[in-house]
Amino acid sequence: LTALQLEKLAPYVGLRMRHTQRVLSRRMLRELSEQVSEAEVEVEKAVVATAPLGEETAQSVTEADVAVACGKAAVEKAMRAMQAARAREGQKQGTGDANFTESLARLSE
Repeated sequence: LTALQLEKLAPYVGLRMRHTQRVLSRRMLRELSEQVSEAEVEVEKAVVATAPLGEETAQSVTEADVAVACGKAAVEKAMRAMQAARAREGQKQGTGDANFTESLARLSE
């Protein structure tokens, strides 16, 4: 190829790699979003289970403890997944998708 042809093709050299990276980023964000949603559901269950409904029985206290433990585990799982995603993005050192980084930051909030 001539120098002129190479110059015209330069912007397209990494196109496939960038596209693959964007697809993987979207998939990871979708999975993280699902984990956060699951954690929100578990936390809501814990809130409902710990709401005072009158008399506290040993069974209601046990159910509340279980609900809180499940909510805590779901939140911790989602946080670990987000930290792992941030670490992977940090290892790429600027080669990642800017939209992925922004979306991950919003999801973390």
